[in-house]
Amino acid sequence: MSDDPRLTAIETYLEQLSQQLKGLADCHEIIHELKSHFDDRLGREPYLVTEDLFKGFAAPEVFARAFLDTANEPARVSSSRLKVLMQPLRLASVYLLIFLTLSSAVLKLIFPQRVGLWFNQDSVSVYLLSVSRLEGHDVFGYWLVPVSLIVGLGLYWLTRQNSMQKLESLPSYFTSS
Repeated sequence: MSDDPRLTAIETYLEQLSQQLKGLADCHEIIHELKSHFDDRLGREPYLVTEDLFKGFAAPEVFARAFLDTANEPARVSSSRLKVLMQPLRLASVYLLIFLTLSSAVLKLIFPQRVGLWFNQDSVSVYLLSVSRLEGHDVFGYWLVPVSLIVGLGLYWLTRQNSMQKLESLPSYFTSS
């Protein structure tokens, strides 16, 4: 420790800050940079009092919290970006499923022998539209039409409800015009 109370205050401040920043990868760089800043300031203003030396600096705990929060920020940002990028993909896949389900109902009425869930002794096959007439037993028959309509419209309704709830949960500055 030094006889100069300003140097003692700087050393105490930097030690406390170092304790708060423990575990942070840039801890030594931050402490070194601050020490350099204080030394430069004392070199330019040799008669500076201790209170003025620390003007603009928060308590070590508060100052460290700013660095720790900033260090954790990229992980949160990349995670939220991934969620934002995945949402349209999920929504597109659900709408594709809805389209295929509803179109199977319409196509069953137009091409009854080529659309359906077919079962024969060798395999189970799902055909939205087959090139040729299929051999085997059509599991649903014409029941595919109401089942497909109910499932397709139900999926559409659930997707729309979910989307509306998500829109309502957005902050007002995103939704106001």
